Amino acid sequence: MPTLRLISWNLDGLDTRHIDERTEAACQIILARAPDVVFLQEVTQRSFFAHIRPWMQGVGYRSAPTTLTRDSSYGCMMFIRDPLQLISTTRQRFAATQMGRSLIRTVVRWSGQELLLLTAHLESLREGAPERIQQRDVILDALRSHDGPAVFAGDTNLRDAEVAGLNIRDAWELLGSPAQTRFTFDTLTIPNKRGRSRARYDRVFLSDHPDWQPTGLFFLGMEPVVGTRGMFPSDHAGLEVTLTLQ
Repeated sequence: MPTLRLISWNLDGLDTRHIDERTEAACQIILARAPDVVFLQEVTQRSFFAHIRPWMQGVGYRSAPTTLTRDSSYGCMMFIRDPLQLISTTRQRFAATQMGRSLIRTVVRWSGQELLLLTAHLESLREGAPERIQQRDVILDALRSHDGPAVFAGDTNLRDAEVAGLNIRDAWELLGSPAQTRFTFDTLTIPNKRGRSRARYDRVFLSDHPDWQPTGLFFLGMEPVVGTRGMFPSDHAGLEVTLTLQ
């Protein structure tokens, strides 16, 4: 039974406070877990070139696409490693976006299948809802149109009402909606930001391919980084998800 492990994490690169220490800590956490695929959001030029790319390439991961876009501050990047074999990768700017958001599509050969990998950081804030909903639909269409197994993971910024009734195969829900991994953005447990905000912005969606199932999901980066005055690696929890094709 083939098993795929992925990590998806918004690294909060736009917050420059202790950005070097926090990014280094995130890279160490990711590489200690050694997933097959890594999806990163809110990657800046500084964090990508100074920290993320050297760490990931140094242990054999391949970036997809090869470099970070300069068209947006909300950069996304994907990394894969053997035995996944890269077939194609593209960065598609969403037609509806005020913030330069885009979707990364990567197709890899995995266990005899063509696996579609998707990541994005969708439009933020309440006023970004119209664009965010259109971006959501682009992702769902991509999942549904791929013949093989497909997975999206990223910071969706989606509110629960924006996905209600859509029959989305959400990994967290398929695993029984465990309370301990409900809020991926939670200032009560990750106090990088002020206020009292709790939301499940970071989500993992699966295609309807037969027997394509999640078997585990847990959080990463839930401890402060040494030397940062109590800051965590990011204001978002990282998600590690295990998927199987039974």
